[in-house]
Amino acid sequence: MIRFDDFLLPKARIATRPKEPREQANLLACVEGEPQNTRIQNPRVQNPCIQNPRIQDLRVQDLPSLLKQGDVLVANDTKVLPARLSAKLVAEQKNSNSEAALDSTPLEVTPLEVTPLEVTLAEKVAPNVFRAFVKGKLRDHRDHSRLQFGSDAHPFFARMEARDSDGLLRLKFENLSEEELYDRLESAGAMPLPPYLKRRSDAQDKHDYQTLFARHRGAFAAPTAGRHLTPSLIAALKRKGIETLFVTLHVSFGSFRPVRDDARTPPRMAREAFAVSKEVAARIQTCRQGGGRVLAVGTTVVRALETAALYGDDAGGAFCGETSLFIGEGFRFQSCDLLLTNFHQARATPLLLTCAFASEETVRRAYAHARACERYRFFSYGDVCLFARRK
Repeated sequence: MIRFDDFLLPKARIATRPKEPREQANLLACVEGEPQNTRIQNPRVQNPCIQNPRIQDLRVQDLPSLLKQGDVLVANDTKVLPARLSAKLVAEQKNSNSEAALDSTPLEVTPLEVTPLEVTLAEKVAPNVFRAFVKGKLRDHRDHSRLQFGSDAHPFFARMEARDSDGLLRLKFENLSEEELYDRLESAGAMPLPPYLKRRSDAQDKHDYQTLFARHRGAFAAPTAGRHLTPSLIAALKRKGIETLFVTLHVSFGSFRPVRDDARTPPRMAREAFAVSKEVAARIQTCRQGGGRVLAVGTTVVRALETAALYGDDAGGAFCGETSLFIGEGFRFQSCDLLLTNFHQARATPLLLTCAFASEETVRRAYAHARACERYRFFSYGDVCLFARRK
């Protein structure tokens, strides 16, 4: 398994905000062939280890020159929920008066904790049931006390159902439909920034953390590669005859759970809701039959398309359901030819997928080049790579 133990980065190389305009982000193109009209930004940086495929230091705006008419680009149109919330522990106060007990008004609640808790929803496991990280002092109460979110004037509640073996708390939100709950999160929550950014999210992150295509609410982490695409770039792709298609996969934090070096079995992936429409599946099939290539914007798109190819219907891979597909060494790709993806942390499952797609050797060389070249910024708000599927 790829380790990148020597992948040590200065703090300044970890991006804390996206590049603006977004298409000016750096693109490390690791594909065969000579692109047209490219601008090598730093010709003095050399990497003698890399001969084939050739590495080029470009910008995201150069992407159309690396594609050809008849290719299709597939992006994830999930929308990230503001899933980081302040909460306090409360206990129900039952009225012993029999007449009052029959009253339908909500039960009064009394705070049990003085210090606010920070709750980050990480994974949806059932309707209105989520696994969550909890930061702060939280005692386990036998009376199954609840957590209160939002303001005292407009609170909403979740009951603590269990603490899982990995330490995450299982919460069930009460008396709200899914849409009502997501509306409450929009008003009360903050964006779930990765911990390595070491800062609290702000109002700007509510815009920056989404992609241009964010439409369907349900993700707990961002499909990061899609953030680099802009209206002008999509228009340039269209002028060249490159169609943009969409799938939906609601990303969870479980997709980024670190993999242990001594793991003997594939890691358990979180179950994530996703959908690939019949129209998209048919268009991809037509593209590949005609000699075109499918560019997946991000590892989440790869997982959606490859799950649909494995388990989809006879119409060519349409699927609506859940996936827990792990993609690692030896996986046989059926739907994707090119991958646009951010630089990932070591031992993360997106990095293992990238290595399976392009080969571990190619990814190692690309990351070594990026590490040696001061222009590249890393991780969620950072720059991107373009890889071709290995033969």
